[in-house]
Amino acid sequence: MELAICRRLLSRSGNDREAIQESISLLQEAFPCIPCESPNKSVCCNSLALSYLTLYGASAERSDLDHAISHLREATGMPVSCPSLTAVFTNNLASALQTRHEKYGDKPDLLAAIALFTAASHHNASPPSISFQAAWSRAKCVKMLNEQPALPLFQEALRMAQRIMWSALRDYAAQSLILDVITCAHMAASEALIAGDIWTAIECFEQGCSTYWVDGLTIRSLFFPVDAEVVRAKESAQALEVFGLPEPIGTISFDEDIITFPSDVVGQIKDYDTVMAPMLKQKATWKSKAEAACRSTGIFGQLDGRVVMINASPTSCDAILIQPNSEKLTSVVHLPIEYSTLYELATATRLEWGSTEDSKIKAICQNIWDGIALPVVTALQLTEADDPPRIWWCSPGPICDLPIHAAADYTADPPRYLTSYLVSSYIPFLSMYSEPVQQTRDLPPKVVFLQPPRSLFDRPAEKEIDSVRSTIPEQNFHLVPPATLPDIISELRNCTGIHITSRAEQRHTDPADCRYVLPGDVHLRLSDLLAETTVPPFAFLSAHPESNYYPKPTCRLPQDMLTVGFASTVAAYGPISDEEAPIVSSRFYSELLKLGGLDFRFAAKALHRTMIALRESGEVSMSAWSMNMHAGL
Repeated sequence: MELAICRRLLSRSGNDREAIQESISLLQEAFPCIPCESPNKSVCCNSLALSYLTLYGASAERSDLDHAISHLREATGMPVSCPSLTAVFTNNLASALQTRHEKYGDKPDLLAAIALFTAASHHNASPPSISFQAAWSRAKCVKMLNEQPALPLFQEALRMAQRIMWSALRDYAAQSLILDVITCAHMAASEALIAGDIWTAIECFEQGCSTYWVDGLTIRSLFFPVDAEVVRAKESAQALEVFGLPEPIGTISFDEDIITFPSDVVGQIKDYDTVMAPMLKQKATWKSKAEAACRSTGIFGQLDGRVVMINASPTSCDAILIQPNSEKLTSVVHLPIEYSTLYELATATRLEWGSTEDSKIKAICQNIWDGIALPVVTALQLTEADDPPRIWWCSPGPICDLPIHAAADYTADPPRYLTSYLVSSYIPFLSMYSEPVQQTRDLPPKVVFLQPPRSLFDRPAEKEIDSVRSTIPEQNFHLVPPATLPDIISELRNCTGIHITSRAEQRHTDPADCRYVLPGDVHLRLSDLLAETTVPPFAFLSAHPESNYYPKPTCRLPQDMLTVGFASTVAAYGPISDEEAPIVSSRFYSELLKLGGLDFRFAAKALHRTMIALRESGEVSMSAWSMNMHAGL
């Protein structure tokens, strides 16, 4: 009973020292009452240790950390209900020792942490998520020790990450783990660049990309039936480790594309390897389908341009400049910007973009110019040109939201804009760029327009649709009336482009569940598009993406459209006013027609010219012309 109560207290205590102390007292009372041979004793001991760690976070007193380490040592030697708990407890102990070393500089703690992380990562019952976390932590500790190369250990951690069953994880756990894998991949890439091994760096970087964009689409909010008490306790930040459920493992049917979880989750972990092969098979199917979809409309053949990969890690920030389909690397450019600064810029972008204050937007663009754009322009020896070359930016993780295309030097008079030097596009991962296939369909140009329902959350779209209708030829324009989802999917199979003016609702914990809200309460989800073998090559996303009905500037959604099959997308980075959206949309199609009709191979150049024209004319606000981006080929 005491264990159940303290679990609730721990899950709700946060930094409330009084509640944490109460949890510790209850655990200390319960501990002697649990038989030594009972597996619950080790769980109680581990919970007591984590309570002390939580208290240490609030108090910063070494005695609390020492108590936590003492109890974790005790827990690792006790009987457990399943072998995987031993790996969990060992990993917890190693993490605590690593913390003590980082705070107090005790080298024996660091050496002990490395040994324990090694044991946890190679434990035969350790779930892949724990194996990866332990291997990654070991690599970081070895790097801190600085007595041997850490790159092979980072690579080993990434290999373990490839075994993670994303669809078997709870959504919040998967999202956190995905960011860990991305950070590990970037650190590995940085270590490879320091060692002069550029191709290994690219491979590590690409794994970070695919983890963020492809594996993210496999996440599902699956519910597995467990005791209600544990479900409530799982709200705690440390719940996965407290209760020994780092990764709920179930069984998978070879006949059905679903995963079912038994009630005895912990009991199933012992048979972990028996479900590994079929689960990996399912993951591989998802990934191959997503990547194949990206290339299914590969109508562009060989493209002449460079890819600039922004590799940001705590070790260093670099731009890897490569020429696709070539054995030559242009160069690796060290960026004069800190890892933390990049993330602060991305956060500021999400908060400030769309602001009516031009000064805030200019400050972001100036920092991007100084830290990323100018070093790349200099390295590529680019000069201002009327017909500048194409550059694809690739930067997975949170920094993918950086609007590099809008970078400018506002300290110059007149300002220097990145648009004077290059045409910017974004890609989520390299494989969709380097492996184009031939076009499989030959359809006349037709743009299908999807309008929003009349609601408080959607802006009126009639003005925008009428403006575009007057711009493009009538035979190429088709406005879809309110229809069912199957009818809408059918329309998409027979057009070359889609223009969506309805609201996009984002699902950050389940990217495949992002949807566009259409009339009649019809929701067009990314998962619906992923299930299709044929989608149009182009999409124009006019309405802004939202999270909980509030605008949230992000480039995630347009790049997600690439992973479900679209070859090219143009999108507003954030909300555009009802008055400005028609101007931006009609100007884009006007520029596209000047380049040779509704040929979406020129979408990036058309948007590039649109940005310049709107900036010079002053027809729209700074946020309106600068927040539009192109993603894809």
